Amino acid sequence: MVQRFQLVSLLARPIAPYLQVTGGKLTVTAPTEPVMIVLKLALVVGLMIAAPVIVFQTWAFLSPALYSREKRLVIPALAVGTVLFFAGTVFGYSVLLPKALPVLFSFQTEGLAILITYERYFSFVLQLVLALGLCFEIPLIMVLLAGMGLTTPATLNRFRRFAIVLACIAGAVLSPGTDILSMVLMTIPILLLYELGYIGTWIVHRVRQRNLASAAMLLLVALSGSAISAQEPIRHKPSKPLVPAAGAPQVVGGAATPGDTTRPRPNQPVDSAMARRLGLPTAPRQSFAEEDSVLTDLLQRPGYQSIRFRSDSAVLMADEHRIFLDGDAMTRRGPTTLEADSIVYQEASCLMEASGNPALFDRETVLTGSGGIRYNTCIRRGIVTDALTSFPQDGTDWILRGNLAQDSLSSRLYATRSEISSCDLPIPHYHFSAREVKWISKTIMVARPAVLYVRDVPVLWLPFVFQDGREGRRSGILVPRFGINDIVRQNPGYDRHITNIGYYWAPNDYVDVAAKFDWFSNQNIQYGAVAQYRWLNRFMSGRLAYNKLSEFDGLRSTTIQWGHRQNFNLSTSLNVDFNYASRGYVNQRNSFDPTQATQQITSAANFTKRFWWGSVQLGGNRRQNLTDNSVTMEVPSLAISPKPLDFGRFVTWSPGLTVRNSLEQDFPVNAIQVDPNGGIDTVGTRDSRTTAVGFDTPFRIGGFSWRNSLAYSDRKTTGRVVTQGVKVPDPANPGDSITVSQVSTGDFTTEFNWETGVALPPLMRGSLKLQPAVGVANTTGGPFAIRNARTNGDWVTQGKRFNFGFSASPTLFGFFPGIGPVQRIRHSFAPVITYSLSPAASINPDFAKAIAAPGTTPKLRSDPTQLLSVGMSNNFEGKTIKETTDSAGEPVVRRFRLLGIQTSAVQYDFEQAKLPGRTGWRTQTVSNSFQTDMLSGFSLSLTHDLW
Repeated sequence: MVQRFQLVSLLARPIAPYLQVTGGKLTVTAPTEPVMIVLKLALVVGLMIAAPVIVFQTWAFLSPALYSREKRLVIPALAVGTVLFFAGTVFGYSVLLPKALPVLFSFQTEGLAILITYERYFSFVLQLVLALGLCFEIPLIMVLLAGMGLTTPATLNRFRRFAIVLACIAGAVLSPGTDILSMVLMTIPILLLYELGYIGTWIVHRVRQRNLASAAMLLLVALSGSAISAQEPIRHKPSKPLVPAAGAPQVVGGAATPGDTTRPRPNQPVDSAMARRLGLPTAPRQSFAEEDSVLTDLLQRPGYQSIRFRSDSAVLMADEHRIFLDGDAMTRRGPTTLEADSIVYQEASCLMEASGNPALFDRETVLTGSGGIRYNTCIRRGIVTDALTSFPQDGTDWILRGNLAQDSLSSRLYATRSEISSCDLPIPHYHFSAREVKWISKTIMVARPAVLYVRDVPVLWLPFVFQDGREGRRSGILVPRFGINDIVRQNPGYDRHITNIGYYWAPNDYVDVAAKFDWFSNQNIQYGAVAQYRWLNRFMSGRLAYNKLSEFDGLRSTTIQWGHRQNFNLSTSLNVDFNYASRGYVNQRNSFDPTQATQQITSAANFTKRFWWGSVQLGGNRRQNLTDNSVTMEVPSLAISPKPLDFGRFVTWSPGLTVRNSLEQDFPVNAIQVDPNGGIDTVGTRDSRTTAVGFDTPFRIGGFSWRNSLAYSDRKTTGRVVTQGVKVPDPANPGDSITVSQVSTGDFTTEFNWETGVALPPLMRGSLKLQPAVGVANTTGGPFAIRNARTNGDWVTQGKRFNFGFSASPTLFGFFPGIGPVQRIRHSFAPVITYSLSPAASINPDFAKAIAAPGTTPKLRSDPTQLLSVGMSNNFEGKTIKETTDSAGEPVVRRFRLLGIQTSAVQYDFEQAKLPGRTGWRTQTVSNSFQTDMLSGFSLSLTHDLW
């Protein structure tokens, strides 16, 4: 159909005159785009053709659940809505689109060439047409609301200023473009449709006013007929009792319902056992007679509100629009049912008064009261005297007794001289007695003042009781925290305290603020605020806190905390944790948490950015120890990690750079005696700085891996530095020496190191898995070059020596016959063998002196090393006997580990074995780990001392 009727060309016809550059044709940017355009257009056309069938099937599914009056309302509304929707789409394509395109293209300048793709144009037209179709439904919705009595022309007139704002918002959302002109072109039709709906609402409202005048006359006739029938005894069959829905407030009192059982009915507020204990009715005691054809026609007459009555006798005063029912009286108007010994109803004031064990059932609410009920049927507001109510709050059914008043929304209850308890016994174990109570369904309950009774003994007085049962976060007063001892102190030495006094403010979904105050008698006061923010569409969240602690002796401490998390995009993120304390020791001695009393105050920041060539991390941290007030900082910390660079197929370079600068401040040092006369060093702290730069530049050349690593480190210490174990000549005996501690006012060390090595291609991959390696290492431990105080600041270096090594990790398998349900057992043995060899080398004397510990003789030779290390792993795996258990008849095989044993490596030094009195064994202990699948989570480790 799309190809036959040339719908692609038909859709592009309005924009063709403006496409001079392409000869009046839209462009495509991909070979598959013409196919997708035809498929999308065919989908839209197919939905429009199939729309009647879809609507009919939907109607066939929903219509059995609708009443006849609802069907009479839905069918015309559906037909009119369909016509309006198609009218809106035709208007958008035929009128608005041709008018909008010249205006949009009027902004073209000589520097612009129009080149529009069919996909963008198709999306533009589709969004414009569908938006207009939906907007044309506005008058229908307004007329339907007016027909149901939910709105009036006066209400819409007052709402017009808001409608203009909402129309502008809808125009901005529904417009296909992001420019102001597209928004205006969409907003103007919406405003015109609103005015058209206002006219239709005015007409419907006038018709309803005329129908109400006629209904008043017919209602008087209906009332007269009810008075005549009320003189006769009522013969009826008991109907199914009306059961209120769960979760709503129930105000109840009186005797239990006869014939009730202990089995709860569906949607019953309380079970029968609880109702019997409290004396709660669960349904009306009376019911109306079955409806005959005449009564059914009267009740279903459109435009009328029916009221049904039943009683032993009835008196109608037509001139006063008043009716009096006496003896098992019951009346029903809409969802409201009232039963009592006597009922007086006044139509003009919509007031019903019931006395003599009255009970009122209104939607989900049940009201009874021995003192009587007054209820307004128009606004659904009632007053109950000497009643009892139960309502759910936080998963608990609360019971309230007293004089109650219910508002028109059936969601608020007011009580005076009331009692509150969750105990459902006639004489509760405990209860709160309050002079005034207000309960709002699913939100809050407030009672004031309140006295807690255990049985009939008062034990506690509270100025008010506040219970918030709403879900989610919301603004409000924080719940103060205090104990009984803080009100009635049992011990004169006890210091009272009250915490969490404050207010919580949640202005929107992104920010909340909590301000609170804590008071500790004879100790301190604390006050502060915590603000949290979370912006989801910006991927940003954080927390800002301020706290002030003031001791009564005058010391104060200020604490500031800020945590921030933000992802700018998929490749950029920022994390900040800032913590500050002006006097950490004040916080330490006023903290009740031992972890906080010994913790460090840590601040950190980290910024990460990923580029096409690699990633960059920049950050820092600061740690403050509360015990000695020392500070450790690492600022900055930089890491640059480029992606591996390939030079052809055989060469790959993977560089990496790290830069770190660490600072230590106010580190305490012990006092030291500096002369025989008892002089004490007065320098109590020391500071230091360490700067480290590392550059890794490994190369892969074919199967060879060349490792290169450069490292630079510079450390400077200011303050007292004590070096233990320094040997100096003995002044009393020049031929001997003594050991002393050397004290200096500072120290410095600068190091440079270079490490390299080559990993050869692995050999015998399928068997021994042999991995040889050749490296170049320093002749002794430490860096390649160093300068310090012992070298007088001059650089000294050490030599290099080769080291050779290899590693092998073969795996050997053995198979054994099974036992019992195990068909076969496989044993895998995997030893790990490593060998390294380094020849002997001499050490530069200046370098040996630079790295030697004070008071020791420098070592001028590095011994050869020849190390062999052997570790092993054993695994015993079993396979169960094949069984045909699945639906397809395929054999099912299960493999599991019977026993796994991992043995740590044992190391032997051949060069050490050559020394007199020495053996070559370097390993002191061997560990074995055992695992099995036969016992879930089983793991056992054993360590053996070899010597």
